[in-house]
Parts: sequence; structure tokens; C-alpha cells
Amino acid sequence: VSDIAKDFGVTNSTIYTRLNRRYGPLGKERAVNKRKYTVDESFFEIIDTQEKAYIMGWFYSDGSNSVSPNIAKIDVAEDSVDILIKIREVIGSNARIIPMKNSANSYAGENAQMLYRLGIYNKKVSKQIAALGICGNVTYTRTWPEWLSEDLEPHFIRGLIDGDGCISIGKKKGFTISYYGTKMMCEGFSKVLSKIGVDHRHKIDKNGHHSIRIMKQAECVKFAVYIYNDATIYLNRKHDKYLEIKTIMEDKEQKRAQKSDSLAMV
Repeated sequence: VSDIAKDFGVTNSTIYTRLNRRYGPLGKERAVNKRKYTVDESFFEIIDTQEKAYIMGWFYSDGSNSVSPNIAKIDVAEDSVDILIKIREVIGSNARIIPMKNSANSYAGENAQMLYRLGIYNKKVSKQIAALGICGNVTYTRTWPEWLSEDLEPHFIRGLIDGDGCISIGKKKGFTISYYGTKMMCEGFSKVLSKIGVDHRHKIDKNGHHSIRIMKQAECVKFAVYIYNDATIYLNRKHDKYLEIKTIMEDKEQKRAQKSDSLAMV
């Protein structure tokens, strides 16, 4: 009861009252009550599709998993709720997406966003996600997954970027793609970027926080194409940034071609 109360930001007595009202004082009906929310219990057994790899990218960024009491969850800001709806559909769940109290709201003032949570309350699923490296409080100790196959790396990384990354376009049409994670995650990410030939920097700030930065326009485009090519699932607002980057580069290429044609005619 205390774990549930903490998750929903209410008192223990509120949870007891709801349980007693629904199941009776002893809650005996709970043992045989049909599950209200569904989920594909085999979904995370083997990570062999881009959707599975992408969702695990989210768990490695903004997700958590507690084997006791068997709760796997992803929290996002209000402007990212669309991805929770997509994830819920892909994993075959009908669970509610619940608004949560955001402790950062008191500091953000009028610009504060609500947090929204997709929770998976299932013992089998929780154990499967734990076996994939997400279990307990591993926010600061997460390591690059050994189970990740090379063909699924772009989709897993897309999940990381959607959860803990940033795609930005400056006033002068300059691009920057960033990712913020643990030392081990950044080192694993850096190896993939080096392998596919994307110039980048692994930076450490004065507080010891690690990040990956891609700052050259051509390198940003190369990386964005790498993670979005043939993508079936993504966060809408960051995908829109990718499309904007493509449009900017196409316009530049068109202007170069026009200038080259004009010079050829002189």
C-alpha cells in the first residue's frame, strides 16, 4: 500500500479506503479478480524488432523498474505524451496514462509541465525488463546493453535521444544533437558513433556529468538519417526537428546548385 501511495502521490489511508471500497475489508476478491489492464507478457522476452529496441531505449533513459512490487514505468513531460500512447499500443496494453505531480514545477513557475506516467504492473514483464538491465535505482550506473544487436542500435539510440537527448536548431540554422547519460552509456554511444563515422564529442562538465555532442551540420544530418531511416515509432516533436533539418539542408543544396548554374552561365 505504501508503495502504491508513493507512486500516486496520495496517503496510505486513501489507498486503503479505495481497496476496502472495491474489494471488501480483507481484499479476498483481489486474488481472483480479473486483471483490469492487459499487456503482451512475451513482448520483452527477446529484443528482436525495432519497436522493442526503441522502447528499451526509453527505459534506459526515462524509465524505471521495480521487481518488487513488479512495476515498470516510463515518465514523460506533457509535450511527450504522444509517445506513451504509441508505446502502450505496441506492447498490447490498455493501461491508463496517469498525470503525476512534478517536483520540478515549483522551480519552473508558469513554464512547468505536468508529468505523465505509463505503468506496467506485471510480474513477468518486470522480470524481463530487469534481465535487460533495468532494475532498481540504476539511474547513475546504467551501462551500454550487451544484448543489443548491431542492426537494432539505431532504434535503441533513437529511444535514448527521445528520452534523454536534444535536437536543436539555432537562429542561424545551425544544428546540435546532444545526449546526456552516465559515463558508461556515453562511452557505449561514442563507440557506435565512431563505428558509423559520425564526428562527435564526449564532454564532461565541472560537476562530472557526461554528455555526447554532435555539432557539425553534416554530422548531425548523417546521424539523424541513421536513427530515423525506416523508423516506425518515434517522439513526434523530435521527429519534426529532423524533418526541419532535412528541409534546411535541401534548401541550402538548392541554393548552391542555383549559384553554380548562374556562375556557369557567366
